Amino acid sequence: MCDRLHNDRNQQQGNKNMSEEKVRVGIAGCGKIARTGHVPGIQSSDAGTVSALCDTDINRAKALRDDQAPGAEVFSSLDDMLQAEIDAVCICTPNNLHYPMTMKALEAGLHVLCDKPIAAELPEATRMVEAAKDAGKTLHINQSLRYHPMFVTIAQLINEGAIGELIHLRCIRGAPQTPDRGWSKGASKELKSDIRTCVDS
Repeated sequence: MCDRLHNDRNQQQGNKNMSEEKVRVGIAGCGKIARTGHVPGIQSSDAGTVSALCDTDINRAKALRDDQAPGAEVFSSLDDMLQAEIDAVCICTPNNLHYPMTMKALEAGLHVLCDKPIAAELPEATRMVEAAKDAGKTLHINQSLRYHPMFVTIAQLINEGAIGELIHLRCIRGAPQTPDRGWSKGASKELKSDIRTCVDS
């Protein structure tokens, strides 16, 4: 997202030096996905930089700043972070907060990268998309594997009818570090069961 926003802004401003101004991103939610995915990805980009971090646990935000985003402002309130000098917000919070936080960020005139799922209900998702269009801002949902070669190939095979008529598809993605608690309670059992089924088939 940073690359696209960076390029769009430089084209609008007629900048020839594409490295002049990085997209300043505020991170809402400083848990695992922010720490292991979003912040390192943005910080390694030539197009973006993490300028603000927000978490209800201010010490978590400070620790992430100290580890990966030196110089970023730290906030315990989204409303306060939205007043900072940022261009975009990355929503890395629990699912039930995706809709209200995205709407606040769009109302503040900021671009949004929201982690999946977009929202809990279709009407909320529709309002998010409409709000982004009305504001003239980018709303991108982080479907992190959408362009991964394996999934592109699977979609291509399905679309070509190469595997026959698709009746049902179940996909579970996990890794050795997937926690066996919270939203993924029973993950280790599910993964072992599915891997055994695939190998035995």
